[in-house]
Amino acid sequence: MANHQQFQSCYQNWMAQQRLDLNELLQALTNFPTHPDYLQLIGKKHINHYEYYLTARAQLAKHDGPSFLAPTWGTTFENSSLWIGGCRPSLIIRLVYVLCGYQQNALG
Repeated sequence: MANHQQFQSCYQNWMAQQRLDLNELLQALTNFPTHPDYLQLIGKKHINHYEYYLTARAQLAKHDGPSFLAPTWGTTFENSSLWIGGCRPSLIIRLVYVLCGYQQNALG
C-alpha cells in the first residue's frame, strides 16, 4: 500500500521539476525568442514531465486511492475545508469538459 510519504515525495519532486522547467523556459524565451522549433521542443519536453508526474501519481493511486483524492501536502483540516467548500475531484473533470466544449464552439 502506498503511503502518504510516497505521495508527498512525488509532489515535492514534481514541484522541483516545475521550478527547473520554468527557469529553462524563461531562458529559452530570453535567448531564443525567434526560434519556434526550439521553443516547441522545450515545450514538448515539459509536457513529457507532466505526463510522467501523472503516471507516477496514477501508479500510487492504484495502491492508495484516498491519498490520490486528498492532497497529502495539505493538513487534514485543509483537506476537509476544501471538501466542505465544494472542491471535489469530479469538479475538475467537469470544468475541463466544459472548457473543451467552449473551445469547440469558438472554433466552429
